[in-house]
Amino acid sequence: RGELMMQEWNGFYVPALNVAMDLNEDGIMDVAFYQGTRPNLGIAGLTYVDVSARVGTAVNSQLLKNGTSGELTWMNEIPRKWLERNYYYPIPLNDLQRNPNLKQNPGWQ
Repeated sequence: RGELMMQEWNGFYVPALNVAMDLNEDGIMDVAFYQGTRPNLGIAGLTYVDVSARVGTAVNSQLLKNGTSGELTWMNEIPRKWLERNYYYPIPLNDLQRNPNLKQNPGWQ
């Protein structure tokens, strides 16, 4: 009944800060994670993600589990809820209009 939704999310593994990573294995470096001052790794198109505990005056929701390496986690402070309706998708309105015998799935009325 939504047990996986209630578990802590494990993000993908980040081995180190300030290192370019190819996330989709297409041979192109996509992203580098850093804390504090943004490094310049000299790679065109690279996305830099600050995983400091605070970014400016705001608390950062993207953190590395071990501080400077580990699984990338985000939005752990937001409680996740599993609703009964999450077991079904809503039936598109167009389909409901075409077939009057169809009834909308529970929770999507």
